[in-house]
Amino acid sequence: MRARRRPPSPPRRQRGVAAVLMVLLTGMALTALALGGMHHLRGQQELTRSLRGNSEAQWRAWTGAELVRQYLSALTPAQLKALELDGAALSLDRASLPPESQGLADALRIKLLPAPRAGGVVVDDDKAAAWITAASGDATVTLEVVYQLNGAPPPTSVNAAAQIRGGLSTSGNIVVTGAKDALLQVEGAVDTSGSLSGVSAIQATGDILFQGNPERGEGQTPLSLWSNGDIRVNSGQFLTLKARGNIVMGSGSDVETAAANGAVGSSGERVGRLSAIGDVTLSGNVAVSAQLLSQGDVRTSSSNRLNALRAQGLLDSRGNANIDDGLIGGAFSHNGAQIFDAAGQARQPPPNTVRVRHQAGLKVPLEPVPEFRLGATRVNANDYRDAANLIVYWDAADRSADALQRIRVRLQHVAGVPDGAIYRLGRQRADDWQRNDLCPALQADGRRCAPVAGQPALRLCESDAESCLSGSAAQQWLLRLKPPQGMLPGVVLFEGNLSLYGRLDNAILATGHIETSSNVELWSLRQAGAARVCRSPDFPDVYPLNHCAADRNALRESPLLGIALLAGSYDAAQAFGGGKIRLGASNRIHGAVLAGDTLDTAGSTHIFGPVSAGLQSRPPGAPPPSRPLNSLGAETVIDISGQNGLPGEGGGGTPNPQTGAARVLWARYR
Repeated sequence: MRARRRPPSPPRRQRGVAAVLMVLLTGMALTALALGGMHHLRGQQELTRSLRGNSEAQWRAWTGAELVRQYLSALTPAQLKALELDGAALSLDRASLPPESQGLADALRIKLLPAPRAGGVVVDDDKAAAWITAASGDATVTLEVVYQLNGAPPPTSVNAAAQIRGGLSTSGNIVVTGAKDALLQVEGAVDTSGSLSGVSAIQATGDILFQGNPERGEGQTPLSLWSNGDIRVNSGQFLTLKARGNIVMGSGSDVETAAANGAVGSSGERVGRLSAIGDVTLSGNVAVSAQLLSQGDVRTSSSNRLNALRAQGLLDSRGNANIDDGLIGGAFSHNGAQIFDAAGQARQPPPNTVRVRHQAGLKVPLEPVPEFRLGATRVNANDYRDAANLIVYWDAADRSADALQRIRVRLQHVAGVPDGAIYRLGRQRADDWQRNDLCPALQADGRRCAPVAGQPALRLCESDAESCLSGSAAQQWLLRLKPPQGMLPGVVLFEGNLSLYGRLDNAILATGHIETSSNVELWSLRQAGAARVCRSPDFPDVYPLNHCAADRNALRESPLLGIALLAGSYDAAQAFGGGKIRLGASNRIHGAVLAGDTLDTAGSTHIFGPVSAGLQSRPPGAPPPSRPLNSLGAETVIDISGQNGLPGEGGGGTPNPQTGAARVLWARYR
């Protein structure tokens, strides 16, 4: 048999070359990977340096804004006008700065802009504008700031617990605490029932019907009422009743002073001093213990004592009259029998308990009750758009079937975030089923965050649902938060109506209406304080630059610090929309509640701050409503003890009346 030949083996040289080629290719691949990793690492380092430099520059710009505010506040009006005339470049005095802040002298460039002119004449608008440019490394930002030189306008009363337009009705148990002279001021009519305590006075442009029980707080005087219309009280103790119309006091009423431009009637227990430009009618067993003055007629069927009567008209007494020291200008009759006529001619002797004299042409001088006016206010969420830190809106151009993908959040004045950056709802972690993160962009699945250079992803909130904004629709926002963590601290503006649930350290603004339907615990920035707003343990690296001081240990003074809820806005055509605030179920709200239209409280509501309602939906010149449109009901407590801010947390302080008392009106990056 022929043996089969084996195939020849490959040459040894060929096997060596292949091995060398494999080693070379592997080395090139490793080199490429290493170079790529180094490039990526360098890119991340550059991004980190860029973000750090940008944040540092923003921090320095806002520090400069605060320094300019303090500088302007120390100037007299004359100095301000001279400085504003042609503008000025301001510089920091390095020697006056603490050592750790002396670098600001080189990092800041401040330019005070010239005052506006019309026809070559300076416009005196009580405002000043400045450009503040700050640098940090390669990053530079310019902040344009407009200051209000005369500070915030003073409220009608520092102790006004409520300023309501559109009338007010109360029921249930209403308590006001925190001030012995707390006021309720109302444009329109007031109708009260149930219990009302802790209020010193109610002032109203319309009628006041007080059917409830006026309870006094500790150390407080009895309730006073002042109306441009009529006053009617059923029972209870009152200090003063003043009406430009008529006054009616029911059985069980005890009034120290009653004054009316119209008629006065009482069937109560006592009136101390009574004055009426119109007629007076007394019935039951009411006593006038001090004085009765009338420019009209007096009719009484009371058998109790009536002291110091002075009336320009007639006197008609019934029953067992008891009148001490009466002087009238008209006729006097008792139980239908004339005692003397209008000329003072005696007809028969008076009863022994009546001592009344006649004086022809008697004049009783009385000062009319003056008109009560409630100063004008304007609630407009859009006024604070530039100062908001989060603006939540619906992207109408996005046609996604998933509603959460159509939500947009614009971030402003937030540390570490480019100003004006637009974010979407998503999740940073692949294993997270919720979408409570703010993503600069979304991946193809529409749920996970996609990276964008220079724009970090952030945590927005915590919730039990897929998102804290689940259930929201166009112009209809549902914010449900999972306690105890709230949402990103700062000023939040919602475009549309808002239904709210949960715990927050925010000023909540809405261009539409606001309602609460379950447990809400809301703290305004001032009431929350710098520890929770500027150094929040839940959001340690993110804070509102425009509301926190440079060292993050205090708040910057701002009209927004004390606001908890604000509803309503004007559009570009100056048409008002929204503005209704309805507080239901259980609420603890620490800060002012400002409704541009109407306010309604129910359930258990505790408000630590003043409340107001503007009725701005009423067309100019329209008559007031025929019935009250605002209501305080169930168990509502208004505590105004902390409305001027908490000590040490960025608020308080009395500005020098001789200076401009400047405050930041608005600011934006250029």
